[in-house]
Amino acid sequence: MSEFDKESLSALLDNEADELSLPRVLASYEENSDIAEKWRRYNLVQSAIHNEVVQVSPDLRKGIIVIGDNEALNRH
Repeated sequence: MSEFDKESLSALLDNEADELSLPRVLASYEENSDIAEKWRRYNLVQSAIHNEVVQVSPDLRKGIIVIGDNEALNRH
């Protein structure tokens, strides 16, 4: 997993990703199963930092969609 992939995952979790990050991460996910494990760990770290209890989705795609849906609700 490249440093760029790690940064893209982190940006997605922090809602700081650009519009190209999501397709890039999903394409990398198809090639590298380590990304799913990083996604779970980054989610846990983020939850701990914010003192939140969150279920971490083992499915990278599902987790990204849930975060996107939550952000869309928070914007309205």
